[in-house]
Amino acid sequence: GSISLRDYIYSGIAGSWVDTTRLDVSSMYSDADSAEPIRADYSDSYSLDVSSDAELRPGKLLEFVFSDTPRWVNGLMKIRNALVAPFGLKTGESRVFRKAIVEESDREAVLSNDDKHLIFTVSLSVLPRPDGVRRISISTAVQYHNRLGRIYFALIRPFHRIIVRRMLRRIASSIG
Repeated sequence: GSISLRDYIYSGIAGSWVDTTRLDVSSMYSDADSAEPIRADYSDSYSLDVSSDAELRPGKLLEFVFSDTPRWVNGLMKIRNALVAPFGLKTGESRVFRKAIVEESDREAVLSNDDKHLIFTVSLSVLPRPDGVRRISISTAVQYHNRLGRIYFALIRPFHRIIVRRMLRRIASSIG
């Protein structure tokens, strides 16, 4: 089903992956009740807690996981590109995702890609917790444009879940 931005934010707060003590309530965007609803046909979020003093810049982490992908992911992408090309969908290597980062701060980088079948948005956030541990979260929201988007994502959803979890493990191992 669909979820509004307000419900998505409240879900994040309830799941403790949004540190509400750090919100700037003077911002014009601080009131989720006044935000326009954004339809997400699918959303998920995976998190990992790290105890490291290493500098963790969300944009660099997002670039890292999309630019240096394992061979098996590259193989899946080649198959995917060959299968979707006849439908006029975007094809390309993972490094093109760096150009798709639409928002970046010290705490979050957001990547979004709009194609004729769907829009997908990926957020990678690094949020400090009161105990000094930092939580790295990768969240995905997908909005289907049409039936092709629904069919496409139904086929790749199992791989998506595996790949996102693998991304988090790669970040953890790169931090040490």
